[in-house]
Amino acid sequence: MAAQVPDSWQQLFLGSNPSTPGTAIPVRIIHRRGEPFLILPADSHLALSGLSLYPAQTSAARLAKLLLSLTLKLKLLTPGEIISLPIDQGSPFVTFLAQTAGTGSLLRFALLAGNPHAPGRRFVLLLFNGNNEPAAVVKAGLGESATGLIKQEISFLSSVPHDTYGVPRLGAVFQSERHHAFALDFLTGHSPQPDDLTGLESLLARWIDSTRQVRISELPAWHRLAATATSSNLIDNQLQNALCCPVIYHGDLAPWNIKVANGLWQVLDWERGELAGIPGWDWFHYIIQSAVLIQREPVNALAARVENLLTSGNFQRYAAKAQIVGIERQLLLAYLNYSIQVLKQTEGLSRIQSLLAHLAQKWRAKI
Repeated sequence: MAAQVPDSWQQLFLGSNPSTPGTAIPVRIIHRRGEPFLILPADSHLALSGLSLYPAQTSAARLAKLLLSLTLKLKLLTPGEIISLPIDQGSPFVTFLAQTAGTGSLLRFALLAGNPHAPGRRFVLLLFNGNNEPAAVVKAGLGESATGLIKQEISFLSSVPHDTYGVPRLGAVFQSERHHAFALDFLTGHSPQPDDLTGLESLLARWIDSTRQVRISELPAWHRLAATATSSNLIDNQLQNALCCPVIYHGDLAPWNIKVANGLWQVLDWERGELAGIPGWDWFHYIIQSAVLIQREPVNALAARVENLLTSGNFQRYAAKAQIVGIERQLLLAYLNYSIQVLKQTEGLSRIQSLLAHLAQKWRAKI
């Protein structure tokens, strides 16, 4: 069967009048789990650059990406299937893309799509300039859920101080009735390893606002957690009255949302970002979600990993700076509750629930 570009993908590049003829450009479609998830240029050199959009994490995914890369380099086979993608060169969004790339009317790009089954699916495009070099990255959304998330990310990136370490600088913004999008500089680099605590400490320590203290109950994330409180999800009264230094909060800090180049970390995907968040939660998320979703560790191994983290020198230095020494365990249990009750995590949910129950029982006497 010939590969087809889903209608939702084509809507990105067509104008509001579907009868307007488009310019057909050749692209190659790469599938994952039976679903098209990556559009690469037909040109092998550009396609190779476009692979940087895919942050492969599991061993199988990294192997598949490596084989695809080698195939493109050696040009022995044609990975994916070459098809024609219709593009309306006169549509406002396509004009925005071409202007961002600095190519006039010519548009060269690679595209990575998010989870097709998740609400608010967004698209990430790598644009190439006239010299066939990566010029910029554009994140775009169609539909109410997706455009809402795009607007949230634009709002955060517009409000964070420009010199904040690890946060990319917002570029051009596009908004229409159908599309919302924004541009970022193209970032080179690779995703960090989940056990890279030195790099993680350096990043998160810089996000601590050590100039002030607030009660944890004053922070927006705590308000969201408190609103979900039930008999099985009790809010820790001692914890909510504790003082801490607020932090810049990403909300989905994981290796696949980070680029590391020359030792510098840059963090992407800020739709959950907040300027005043609960310290420790991004660190917990980074460690636990990697272990659950990528390494697929059982609960006992997860619990041991968490306890090793809390006693590590890296985390203890961070805890002292954020002024959360003595409440680390309560904060971690609150984070797990937040993942279940507020984020409503789906993949890996049963292990997150089991980890919460296991640690709550084990730490009962200590907290």
